[in-house]
Amino acid sequence: MTDTSGNLLDGARPVAIETMPEEARLLFHLLESAGLDPILAYHDDSGTVHPIAADEPFTLGGGLMVPVTTSFAVYVPESEAADARRVLQDAGRAAPESGESLDAGGTAEDDGGAGPAGPEGADQD
Repeated sequence: MTDTSGNLLDGARPVAIETMPEEARLLFHLLESAGLDPILAYHDDSGTVHPIAADEPFTLGGGLMVPVTTSFAVYVPESEAADARRVLQDAGRAAPESGESLDAGGTAEDDGGAGPAGPEGADQD
């Protein structure tokens, strides 16, 4: 179910942008469990934001797969944006402050000094 009125998003700020609905739902529930008031939404092909219910399955037009160009976002009221960013930063998933760019996964480009990814003990050459 979608709400295209936009009123729900008035005064809200995006704190996470994801390409997969499951990831956005996970972040939605993380913020909700932290006592914040997140709003789950998707961006259509034109970039218009549409709030969606987090507890209902999401499909566009009854199709089996969501188009690749669809992105999902978690918004919070402006007054909760700083707290939400701290919660997501602690979880390793936060949208950057204004002026910084997002990578394809919706996270800030800085990896925070993390080491190379891969299995423990595997040769990373």
